Amino acid sequence: MCTHVMHLCHISPRDTVGDPFFALGLSKRQSARYKVTLVAWSPKVRKPEKEQLGENLVCLRLPGFNLGLRPWVTEYPYIPRLGEYIELISPTILHVHSHLFLTSYQAYKAASRLGIPYVVTVHGFRVRRGAFVDLAQTAYLKTLGRRILRGAKFVICLTRSDAERVSKLASLSPEKIRVVPVPVDLTMFASGGRPLPGLVVWYGRFVKEKGLEVLIRAAKILSNEKGLDFRLLLVGRGPRRRFIENLVREEALEGLITVRDAVPHERIPSILSRAEVFVLPSLSEGMPRALLEAMAAGKAVVASSLPGVREVVINGKNGLLVPPGDPLRLAEALSILLRDSNLRKRIGESARLAVEKNFSWDRVLRDLDAIYREALAVF
Repeated sequence: MCTHVMHLCHISPRDTVGDPFFALGLSKRQSARYKVTLVAWSPKVRKPEKEQLGENLVCLRLPGFNLGLRPWVTEYPYIPRLGEYIELISPTILHVHSHLFLTSYQAYKAASRLGIPYVVTVHGFRVRRGAFVDLAQTAYLKTLGRRILRGAKFVICLTRSDAERVSKLASLSPEKIRVVPVPVDLTMFASGGRPLPGLVVWYGRFVKEKGLEVLIRAAKILSNEKGLDFRLLLVGRGPRRRFIENLVREEALEGLITVRDAVPHERIPSILSRAEVFVLPSLSEGMPRALLEAMAAGKAVVASSLPGVREVVINGKNGLLVPPGDPLRLAEALSILLRDSNLRKRIGESARLAVEKNFSWDRVLRDLDAIYREALAVF
């Protein structure tokens, strides 16, 4: 019987955007069933900071060292006393988020020493940030990353394509891998609002694999189309934000492209409500949460045709797919949707239905309950 779940993230949700928000949302919902502790590194604390978020939910932000190398990797923490905190918390089961961080390896070592079963969720198999990072990441995956995956009772992947990569890397049997998709709060992202004519929205992290240079080149192509009224809003933070802002100026697109800092996650539905189209020009992705949220909001989406994306978007039915890295095809797809309100409406409605069917929190909580029970049974 699972009574105490500990979630481990490499960085506190309060200090970043992205995957830790999944862990926070999961922790809040699971605290209705179990005692839950969410543990993460924070660059803003010098001593442990404990926050009680509910009767059964505690968030613990821990100090540590950031071994990241800007501009390639912004946060890559090491928490010196993480093993001691895991021992003190003594969870029934440990849920590690991502296999790509030293904190995950620290958790693997502590769980093995203490005899605590753990599962790991793969939030994207790897990232692409240039030759140096790719080489270092390959070495990590074949050593520490492989140990983390092999030591887990179960490895949870967001997509079937990631499950195949994990199986190949760690030589895991199919029985040890579970596919559980990214959930979306269907109430929070209910479709509605009055879109601003011609507004295209992207939000996320300003990193190379998001393909924002491709999007800006596509915007340059669109700016030369007669009779097309459009604007592009980019929302987020990350090491390449200044580069993107400079590129916008170089292409003389300041009047068409607005770059805004990241906003609290609860404000994302308001931003999406003003969009006519959501765009995801990524060069690599796992299961993109922003894409699912836009679809849940009933938005017509244009996205790169990547393995994880193709598990969500059916081209021409609930979105338009384009080859990654192709600004001309991206511009063509955006132009089609911006010019055809009936197509936007039909695709947006189909997108919402697809998310309702496959990506609800109820489904994810049931799947994780079953995985925890099975992990404890085989422990």
